[in-house]
Order: sequence, then structure tokens, then C-alpha cells
Amino acid sequence: MKLSKKITAMLMIGLISAFVAGCGEAAQNASQPQQNTSVAQASTVDESSSASQKRAIEDKDIVGVWINHIDTDINQKITFNADHTWTENQHNVDNIYSGTWSISGDHSIYLEPYGETIEINPDNLKEMNVVRYHHRLTKEDS
Repeated sequence: MKLSKKITAMLMIGLISAFVAGCGEAAQNASQPQQNTSVAQASTVDESSSASQKRAIEDKDIVGVWINHIDTDINQKITFNADHTWTENQHNVDNIYSGTWSISGDHSIYLEPYGETIEINPDNLKEMNVVRYHHRLTKEDS
């Protein structure tokens, strides 16, 4: 008979423990806000739709003269040509840097031989950022 009392006591302790653990888990889940999946899906759709409205850059967006109007002390001007060559004037020195350019992404170009990446502002295709140096340039109107 002693064995059955021990088994009964162990079963009761197990059941009480399981009940307490279940209540604690339910309380934790209740305190966490539930995400409304329809809202999350709608915001994802909105973000992707607005991103898809911004067109990828083309050669015509790049070709021209770009001036650094922020760091005016370096007198930076980059000219991008239709034949995919570029030259840069800086510190009143003409053609201090030069090379070739290519479109490397929807809103970025790559400069050889320096391995520079330039990002074009998707909201304003007349603004660019030389990523490594944080030089911001704007395209002159032709």
C-alpha cells in the first residue's frame, strides 16, 4: 500500500507541476502582443510597391558633369562621358583621376581602376555619393 501512496503522490505532483507550467506559459503568451499578420503583409506590399516605382539608372542619368557642392574646399568635379570614361578634377588640378565607369546595380556605378562604388540617390537621380569618401555630388543641368 505504501507504494501506491508514493505513486499517487508523484502523479499528483506531476499533474500540479504540469498545470502550473501550462498556466505560466499561457500568461507569458498573453502578455506578448499578437502581430496582426494582415497589417504586416500590407506594409510589406506597400514597401515593395514603392521600391518598384523607382526606376534603375541608365547611362543617360550618369553622363554629364557632377560637382561637389558640400565639400567646396576640394573643388571636386567629375565628368562622366558616354564612352564610359570619366575624369576628375580636384584641388584645382585637372584630370587628377580618370578611368572607366560601369553601371553595377539599380542605383550604383563602379569606377575602374580605383574600385570605387558610387550610389545614385533613388529619390533624386541627380545626386550621388562616393561611398568610400562620403563625397556628395550633384549633376549640373546641361
